[in-house]
Amino acid sequence: MVYYHPKTNHTVAIPRHREIKVGTLREILREASLTREKFRKLLE
Repeated sequence: MVYYHPKTNHTVAIPRHREIKVGTLREILREASLTREKFRKLLE
């Protein structure tokens, strides 16, 4: 699955696995310009 943000012109590929390895998640967050804290807030 690929997400596109029109304002930043960035794309982020999200795997469709039940579990994502830590390194993969870190890379996704980096590509999405999200900190761990921002990501955690979004999950609340």
